[in-house]
Amino acid sequence: ISSQSIGFTLTEQLFVERAFFVTRDHSRQKYALELAGLSGEIVASDDWFFAEALRRGRPSAFEEFVIDRGLTPMTEILSRWSCRLVVPVIDRGELTAVLLLGEKVSGYKFTVEDVNLLATLSNQFAVAITNARLYQEAIEKQKLEEELNVARQIQRNLLPRTLPHSPHFDIAAFTQPSRQVGGDYYDFFLLPDGCLGMVIADVSGKGLGAALLVSQIQAILKAEVRHQRNLAQAIGSTNTFVSEITSSEQFATMVYAEYDQVTRELTYTNA
Repeated sequence: ISSQSIGFTLTEQLFVERAFFVTRDHSRQKYALELAGLSGEIVASDDWFFAEALRRGRPSAFEEFVIDRGLTPMTEILSRWSCRLVVPVIDRGELTAVLLLGEKVSGYKFTVEDVNLLATLSNQFAVAITNARLYQEAIEKQKLEEELNVARQIQRNLLPRTLPHSPHFDIAAFTQPSRQVGGDYYDFFLLPDGCLGMVIADVSGKGLGAALLVSQIQAILKAEVRHQRNLAQAIGSTNTFVSEITSSEQFATMVYAEYDQVTRELTYTNA
């Protein structure tokens, strides 16, 4: 069911010039008008009109909303579109939408039978709108779960499957995300001169974005430390590249170290 289909059905059944919905956008705490030519009209939910529609609870003439009261952003829009009847759609004490009807084609006023019919239909609209919203939320939740699964797989593939072995050291590693997907990263890699490179990093944020940033850092870091023997220069170049590919809201903290198995010296830096 869609608000436009309901509006078109009512224009045919009640013979009105136009019928349209104002639906509540829960994420932004605003109401949006939905009708061809009206899409994009957004009104804040604290507009007096909505509180009054909820208080009345039944279909009411639009004139009752503006008599002895100045125009609000919402009533100014409805005046412009020649609204004649306001039908609140209430679900569990909350105003989820408002059905708005224009002039009757015949020019006559709405009858008591019209008003009673609309009052009955508004209850069905409330159920339909709520079900549609819950269905949309279920779809969005499913998409989020799919994204988290992809991020989880990326993160799992980035972590080393096996740890380096040597007579000179023992290594153990473990990470446990606080949520389904974290931004933690560690890795080990042998360098051309026999040194062991080690990195521990934490990327800001969670989910797919964090996992992708970790993959970029891993690729850049490995390339830099294998081609530049100066540790400071390698990490400085890595930092420059990461800065160029991320926004100001994204960042990573990192400790990188190289262990010389011959001299048993550990050289490290943090960034």
